[in-house]
Amino acid sequence: MLNKKKAEQILAEAIRYSPADETEVILSGGKTFSTRFTNNYISQNGAQKEYDLTVRVAFGQQVGVASCNLFDGDNLKQVVDKACLAARHSKPDLDWTSVLEPRETPEMQDAYLQETIDYTPSEKAERLAPILKKSIERGLTSAGMLVNGDQMLTMMNSKGLFAYQSLTSASFTYTAMAPHQGSAWAEFHSHDMREVEVETLADQAMERALLSQNPVAAEPGAYTVVLAPSAVIELVEFLNYLGFGGMAYQENRTFTAGKMGEKLFDERISLIDNPFVKEVLGPGFDYEGHPKQALALIENGVIKNVAYDRRMAQKSGVKSTGHALMPPATMGPFPTHIVLQPGQDSLDSMIASTERGIYVTRLWYSNVVDPKQAIITGMTRDGTFMIEDGKLSKPLRNMRYNESVIKAFANVEALGDRIYAFHGYFGKLAVPALKLRDFHFTGVSQEA
Repeated sequence: MLNKKKAEQILAEAIRYSPADETEVILSGGKTFSTRFTNNYISQNGAQKEYDLTVRVAFGQQVGVASCNLFDGDNLKQVVDKACLAARHSKPDLDWTSVLEPRETPEMQDAYLQETIDYTPSEKAERLAPILKKSIERGLTSAGMLVNGDQMLTMMNSKGLFAYQSLTSASFTYTAMAPHQGSAWAEFHSHDMREVEVETLADQAMERALLSQNPVAAEPGAYTVVLAPSAVIELVEFLNYLGFGGMAYQENRTFTAGKMGEKLFDERISLIDNPFVKEVLGPGFDYEGHPKQALALIENGVIKNVAYDRRMAQKSGVKSTGHALMPPATMGPFPTHIVLQPGQDSLDSMIASTERGIYVTRLWYSNVVDPKQAIITGMTRDGTFMIEDGKLSKPLRNMRYNESVIKAFANVEALGDRIYAFHGYFGKLAVPALKLRDFHFTGVSQEA
């Protein structure tokens, strides 16, 4: 890991090379150590280290951006020169906002755990060996990854602002495949390897894989659904993407446009962006060095805020919420550390309280149908079951869903009492299980 002192030296050197009126330098990256397994044996131990440096310069309102992943020797000067060249050949950016003045930015000291980054391939093999043995004994095929690593984000500008954060990460992804079209999925993310319950997650997936064999077709229609957190994450990701980006909001492209302060969802739905929650831990500043705070997006079903960077805030006449993305950030600002607040129900109680419905482990291959109505479509995967009389009664073939996430989160029957972390397109998300009514399935796969 590039420590704070070394990172500061690199960024300061880059700024010294720049003849521009204003310069901003961002350095991010880290190490990843992965242990992969497939066909019930460990197939690969891999290690990767990569850091990326991005330079943004401005001569007046002429702005240029350049990036590299080599910044020793002459490479650092070369990337600064390329950014300057791009700026001098650019049209004036009339919405350019001057780089920030120096300010305090939070740095969490407990986000980097040495025990997590020091976790060895031998230790991971010891955790995985009993799982793979059990998989063979049960006639299953197991595949997945156990990963540990670290990341850092640091930035500096020519006015003297400097911000730095490092943190560790650990994750376990697991697929259990059974004969006769059976499969199941488990996933867990944390900054602390000690929290990754490898054995429990694998056991649960193995049991579901065996239950999911010989699936049958269910009739398309509207069902009560119980969604595992690994399925909920798909809906929340699209909820964020279609509703809470500041640029899309101001351009009237979101379902939230013109709806600020309105109650669109069940009152139990509260969505926040907060990098200080341990399940979605992240830097307490954005890519401009603007400090972050918890931002309520939905509060008791009511639309409260969208995310802004300084550029969109200036155009909109509001304050930045600290959500600038990596330059050039052509999609504008987005929330990056999303938490759907939990409720009071267990996953088991959601199933037990369902007279007839469908249990979904995962949703995937999802795409937008209508962004203003927040309608998306996709497929179920890795364990779909009919629920009858409060129990999983029979496995189902994968089904195509077609639903508005607005309607889905308005039709909440129950929320899980624990949130689980996932990595999404824009950042990290943590969600509980959900029970929804009148969730629409429009077709059935010919295969599981």
